[in-house]
Amino acid sequence: MSAVTTRLAVLVVVVAWGLTACTPTGGGSQTTPTFARDVAPIVLQHCSPCHRPGEAGPFNLLTYDDARRRARQLAEVVGKRVMPPWMPEPGHGSFVGERRLTEQQIATIQRWVEAGTPEGDPKELPPPPTWTEGWSLGKPDLVVDAFPSYTMVAEGPDTFRTFVVPVPTNVRRYVRAVEIRPGRSRSVHHAMLRIVQGAAVPKASAIWGEDDGDGMLIAEASTASPDGHVIGWAPGYSPTVSPPDMPWILEPGTAFALELHLQATGKPEDVRPVVGLFFTDRPPTRTPLGLQLGNYAIDIPPGASDYTVEDRFVVPVDVEVQAIYPHAHYLGKDLRAWAILPGGSEQSLIWIRSWDFNWQNAYRYTAPVVLPRGSTIVMRYVYDNSAANARNPSDPPRRVRYGGRSIDEMGNLWLQVVPRQESDLPTLRADYLLKSTERQIAGFEHLLGERPGDARLQRMLADAHNRIGVTRHQLGQADEAARAYRRALAVWPSHATAHANLGALLREQGRPTEALQEYRAAIAADPAHTNAHFNLGLLLQQRRQWTEAMHHFRQAMASDPQAPDPPNALAWLLVTDPGATPDMRREGLELAERAVQRSAERDASAIDTLAAAYAAGGQFDRAVAAAERAWRLASASGNRYLADEIQTRLALYRTKKPYRR
Repeated sequence: MSAVTTRLAVLVVVVAWGLTACTPTGGGSQTTPTFARDVAPIVLQHCSPCHRPGEAGPFNLLTYDDARRRARQLAEVVGKRVMPPWMPEPGHGSFVGERRLTEQQIATIQRWVEAGTPEGDPKELPPPPTWTEGWSLGKPDLVVDAFPSYTMVAEGPDTFRTFVVPVPTNVRRYVRAVEIRPGRSRSVHHAMLRIVQGAAVPKASAIWGEDDGDGMLIAEASTASPDGHVIGWAPGYSPTVSPPDMPWILEPGTAFALELHLQATGKPEDVRPVVGLFFTDRPPTRTPLGLQLGNYAIDIPPGASDYTVEDRFVVPVDVEVQAIYPHAHYLGKDLRAWAILPGGSEQSLIWIRSWDFNWQNAYRYTAPVVLPRGSTIVMRYVYDNSAANARNPSDPPRRVRYGGRSIDEMGNLWLQVVPRQESDLPTLRADYLLKSTERQIAGFEHLLGERPGDARLQRMLADAHNRIGVTRHQLGQADEAARAYRRALAVWPSHATAHANLGALLREQGRPTEALQEYRAAIAADPAHTNAHFNLGLLLQQRRQWTEAMHHFRQAMASDPQAPDPPNALAWLLVTDPGATPDMRREGLELAERAVQRSAERDASAIDTLAAAYAAGGQFDRAVAAAERAWRLASASGNRYLADEIQTRLALYRTKKPYRR
């Protein structure tokens, strides 16, 4: 086992927002200090949580004999501030749970060692600490344990694997706390939990990651931190507990992606993680957002001792920064983040002069840092790839580029922010989505420059351009959206969703012929593309090509039986056809009832269709009642056009006449 791997096996990487520790207290009589009275309170509070059986410390620090045997080493590491591990510089952010010992506490330990490590009166010992076994917060409300099995090999380099499993819930839940347990395996160095939603959710458990150098970039494009909460695990740390007003929302159809950093221990290790969820009935009243700054074009020449990367983000609204998490690997040297305020003054967010990959942390501010609209958040990291860097894993130094392995390099800064006004959240989210996706695009383009023709990278790059298009489209920036969709198609011509999205944009612009071509191209690329079939059907319906429109509505229903809109659209064509047969009217009524039920009877269009279906079957009293309800819903929602249309049809139903298209 390499020296690097051995060291990693005994040190803790803390990666959770919610880690807390007690503020240093006590320690230091002016008389000769003793272990029982002066040193034990410091050691038990700040050393024992990791230096105890089953935890990451390589030896125990629980008793007088434990401390006496390591006394010289203890005085040295606290004097150099190597232990307890705490990297942020004082004066550059005030954080919860600072583990920095006071000068008085350090002096107490050193004076005790110089005095010959006197034990003192055992009656003066503080009560022995206790640690909770099993689930720290009691029995979870839901345990997610269906992760796939995996065996870490006995020897070899660090490994990153992402364990993905659908979460077994069919209702929306509000998560107040999360506890991750890696099982009995000592090969798990640390873990981070993210969520997967939408099309990326696997139908069954899976393992992602082949240590190919770009896996974490690809994982970032497929996963997300829930509502800005970064959730993790490392040996000896507490569950992640959200503030009372900010539980995060767990939707049905979500999967967990648990990324594990694994190390060889000298024997095969079965990795069987579980995640415990603790719910609350109270929905969040404030919604945090996770911001990530960083650079995917890292390329550090061998011998470079001051390689620098930088990134910036301008906040479009007033925000509060709740927590911050800087991240680099072994070559990181000086990590700094600050904000440039609109008036030009600077607000330091964090500064780590001497980065240590083994003791990275996420830091929660004792009081949120308020940044006004227009503030620029800046991160600047410096790397040392020279032989003088004692932490450099390569001897001699080698070229190091961005990648997910420990021997690669990364440069990321995560911040948890909350808009001061909840109504500003969509603006903040849209601006950040553009920023983060553009950064991903730069990363994919950099990787493609080294691996031209890589189909997977091309597809991910096209996906990113498509996301830019969607965001620009939602912001009403039609020309910019069209350019983004076309860039996606230039990279990946058979990107069905980009074709469908461009078709929707062209249709809105009154260019139906071009829209028709894009919808057909989407279906050619993906014959089961629900939205392309549905929107093509709507366009054909407008062109009075009824038969072909019904065909595409049926195809949309076949590709996604749960989609609410295609049944409603097909029902409308069936029940308003002047030549409708009894079978057509019967099918139309069944589809209309299904559409209304799926909308929880809140969709005016679906109820309007149901009214037409009743009238087509001669049930005019029911048609009138349904149409009146549809009119009220349309009017209340401000849909004046639909409300007027319903009024016209309602007049027919009252005279015992059906509506015919």
